[in-house]
Amino acid sequence: LDDLKKKDNKFVWTDECEVAFNKLKQTVDSDLLLCHYDPKLPIIVAADASEKGLGAVITHRYPNGTEKAICHASRALTSAEKNYSQTEKEGLALIFAVRKFHRYIYGRKFTLLTDHRPLLGIYGSKKGIPAHSANRLQRWSLTLLGYDFDIQYRRTTEFGQADALSRLIASHTPQDEDVVIAKVESDVSAVLEETVNRL
Repeated sequence: LDDLKKKDNKFVWTDECEVAFNKLKQTVDSDLLLCHYDPKLPIIVAADASEKGLGAVITHRYPNGTEKAICHASRALTSAEKNYSQTEKEGLALIFAVRKFHRYIYGRKFTLLTDHRPLLGIYGSKKGIPAHSANRLQRWSLTLLGYDFDIQYRRTTEFGQADALSRLIASHTPQDEDVVIAKVESDVSAVLEETVNRL
C-alpha cells in the first residue's frame, strides 16, 4: 500500500493490495490496538521478567470483564541485572512497570499482577517486607510504598502480554529502549498542535 502512494508509481490496485488492505482492516478492528486511558475504569499493571529483559503492560478492565491495553513497555536487562536471582528480576520488573506508568497510576488504586508467587509474600504482606528479603527487594519496597495497589498472582499461561514483551527483546540495550505510548498521547499532541496553529 505504501508503494501506491509513491510519487512516480502508477496507482494499480492488485491482489496484493487487496490482501494488505484486508489485513489492515482486521488489525484496526482487533483487540491488539491500544485503548484510551479512562480514569473511571479499573487499572491493571502487569510486569514480567525473562533471562533477557523486562516487560510491562497497563490495561483497563471493562465492566464486561475484558481487559484492553493502554500502553506497553519493555527493556533489555543490563549485564549486571542478568545475574540477579529470578525473584529479584521479577521484583525489578514491578519497579520498572510502576516507574514507566507512573503518570497513569500515581494517586490511584490499581492492581499489580505478577506470575512470580514469592513476590506476593514480599510486597503483598500488610505486616511489611520480611526481614530476610534481599537488600535489593527491601529498597524496591520503598518505591512501591508511594503507590496504592493490590498485588495479585496470575499463572504464566494467562500472562501473555507482559511475558511476551519480556522475551521478545532483540539485541538492543537499555539505552535503545523504545516504549510504545498509548494513542492518547499522540491525540493530545495533535490537538495541541492544531490549537497552536489556529492561534
